Amino acid sequence: MVGMKTLASGLAGLALVLILVAACTDSPLLDRVEALGSKDAHVPAPGASGAIVASGPTSSSFNLTWTSAADAMDQSSLVYKIVASTSNNIGSVADAETLGSGRFVVQDWASMPSGFAVVNGIQTGTLYYVTLLVKDSVDNKAIYQVAEGPAVFSMSWKSGTNSTWSIGSIPPLLNWTYVVNPYSEATMTIANSGFGTLHMTGSPHVLIGGANPSNFAIPTQPPDFLAPGTTYDLIVRAIYVSMAYNKYAQAVIANDGGDFVFNLQSYAC
Repeated sequence: MVGMKTLASGLAGLALVLILVAACTDSPLLDRVEALGSKDAHVPAPGASGAIVASGPTSSSFNLTWTSAADAMDQSSLVYKIVASTSNNIGSVADAETLGSGRFVVQDWASMPSGFAVVNGIQTGTLYYVTLLVKDSVDNKAIYQVAEGPAVFSMSWKSGTNSTWSIGSIPPLLNWTYVVNPYSEATMTIANSGFGTLHMTGSPHVLIGGANPSNFAIPTQPPDFLAPGTTYDLIVRAIYVSMAYNKYAQAVIANDGGDFVFNLQSYAC
């Protein structure tokens, strides 16, 4: 009899446990316990397909902007890390976390919710590749795309007979006070003092328009690309005309380091 009573008591207790479990199945508290007890395998998704933009170069820095990542389980705890390299050798999360071979940390893990940071401690005239890592609280990580640092275009007068360069004019003015037969030339130095490859985007790269474009010429167009820290000597030619009067034109050099416009003027007799 004692054994039967014990068995009955045990079955009643089991039934009570089953009832309590069934009642709590839809409980938010239970959902939270289950979530805490399971491993979060959701990798953060970089915003805008991982695109990042390098811009705003100075003598020792440039800006980096991106769209914040999304995480279905852990959005509020996302942190970011910025890694740069002087070689094109960041193709994965593992690459970005293996320092050396030109790779270095610009900004260690931080929340950075604004999607903006400044890349400091760099040198002009050096090519930099930069990327962004994102991770959640359980160390799931993803990598954004890799971008080059921004290029910086500049042009200065190098040499030329009877020519002057007025950089203070708006736009700057390349002027020949006298053009000899059949032409006079000036050499202008194009430089890329930025942190990325300068791309000449115009066709032709130096486009001459304005009032008298046929009275000026570019005998050899600049190359498609100009590496940081390098220069190119651009020859600009003023064509002789038999009658004494001024000729005017305007030249445009379209590039991703900042389109450059300058005026041309010549006097020939």
